[in-house]
Amino acid sequence: MKIRKFLIKLIPFRGLRHKLCDMYFPHKIEITAKTKSLFVAPHPDDEMIGGGGLMCLYPKNFDVVVMGSSGNAWQNLTAEQRAKIRTDEFGDVMNALGIENHWIFQTIGLNGIIQMNALFGEYLKALKTVQYDYIFLPVPHDRHPDHNHIANKLFKRILRHNGYKKNLRIVFYEVWSLLPNPNCFIDTTKVIDRKTKILHLYKSAHVRFQYADTSRALNQYRGMQNDTFGFAEAFFVDSVHNYLHHNYKIPIDG
Repeated sequence: MKIRKFLIKLIPFRGLRHKLCDMYFPHKIEITAKTKSLFVAPHPDDEMIGGGGLMCLYPKNFDVVVMGSSGNAWQNLTAEQRAKIRTDEFGDVMNALGIENHWIFQTIGLNGIIQMNALFGEYLKALKTVQYDYIFLPVPHDRHPDHNHIANKLFKRILRHNGYKKNLRIVFYEVWSLLPNPNCFIDTTKVIDRKTKILHLYKSAHVRFQYADTSRALNQYRGMQNDTFGFAEAFFVDSVHNYLHHNYKIPIDG
């Protein structure tokens, strides 16, 4: 493997080097003591739905950023009140997971994309992307407009401004749209109860939908696909080169 990697580096054509690297080096998530990962969540609770089990397994290896608090008015709560509730809940979830480095940015009302674009400079100050080995993003075809915008436009801009490791892996996770062909499964059977319990800390989100139970059911299905007969989270791992230079279309090839 080391000889093959050395020979590929000698190829003068950058595009061909990247294609060969993607071909010969399997797309998988390998967490060691030195691995640094950033989980990018559009809103509070997306991180737990898409990768809460993985973060339960490796909390010391993750930083988490929520791009917008999504403070939308609901029943007798103003948008500002709900933003504060969701922000406080996110802090409780991070404490429960044991994740030290985390950020949440305030967005109020329904125009989330406009507000996130306005926060671009603040994202650049907070997120030192060049330090990460893995960055987790929503699937590019996610039907939620905020999720879709972050994956396809906003975070590409952040990486191009703040830089990244040459061997950075982009990991797509599923929330509002599923992965057609996951190429990586993480067995979360041992932590599924903990994930479910922590996800329930988002009490304001569970007023309308039972996210914790639905996420658990999806993880059980993914566990069946992975032949664990337990629980698993599904991901699609790709190179940063492919992420920055290609537009993804359904289906994402496995």
